[in-house]
Amino acid sequence: MRILFAHEVGAASIPSDVFRAQMEFLKNDLRVVPLSEIVDGLRNGAPEADGAVALTFDDGLRSHYTVVRPILMELGLPATFYVCPGLIDRGERLWNNDLRARMQWMRRSSLQRLLASVHSPSDDISAVVEWLKTLSQERLQSIRSVIVGESEGFEPTESQRDAYDSMTWADVLDLPQDLITVGSHTMNHPILATLENADIEYELRESKRVLEEKLGRPVEHFCYPNGTVTETAVSIAREIYVSASTTRYAFVNEKDSPHLLPRILLPRSIPTLSWRLSHPGA
Repeated sequence: MRILFAHEVGAASIPSDVFRAQMEFLKNDLRVVPLSEIVDGLRNGAPEADGAVALTFDDGLRSHYTVVRPILMELGLPATFYVCPGLIDRGERLWNNDLRARMQWMRRSSLQRLLASVHSPSDDISAVVEWLKTLSQERLQSIRSVIVGESEGFEPTESQRDAYDSMTWADVLDLPQDLITVGSHTMNHPILATLENADIEYELRESKRVLEEKLGRPVEHFCYPNGTVTETAVSIAREIYVSASTTRYAFVNEKDSPHLLPRILLPRSIPTLSWRLSHPGA
């Protein structure tokens, strides 16, 4: 069994025509099923789940509504969209996408001075974002404020908005229930390993409560932001969700916990996709 996952879909990452071709390839060559079928097969030992593929999309990006949704509807392919209700409420992009765009916009000399002032171990933007993910929420928010302040006047480009804007509640409510399952990706997409246990509990439980209130139906599936797993997060996920997905690259087999599901990242090409479906750890 395999679970594929993706983040941005569109011109900035996987072009829409490439994505369509990938989905047609999956439809023609494999059996694409709802995530719940794989989870049920894992929990109940159902042999009919063997060989199945499920599609998942992380972060609740607007491109999932504008690009992914219509292609899935046209081809009749089920999928799970993991969303962050706190970001939707505030109309915010994920902090890492926003800060990356701001740092790219700044003059190189100004960025280097800023990064030195916050004791960044690198001036490479991708490395800076990964470093920020390891910091406490207090330290992260402090540095985030500095970057936002130093990038006053920044406006995201049209392509950045297409890639990183979040869905609205109207978008989420318009998703076809018979095809797209909405799951939780926490309230605000923090890195769970940087939180106190009480904050982890809030992120998992409150996101489920808000989504169920908005959607009027159960929310049973969860995804750990950035794939970061903690004992507390797994324990709470087991209590309140039917499944929880990671970013560990592997097939799903009978030994896997439904609350530590491995997945395979959707690449940019069909040949690479075909290879990863057979060699998920490659």
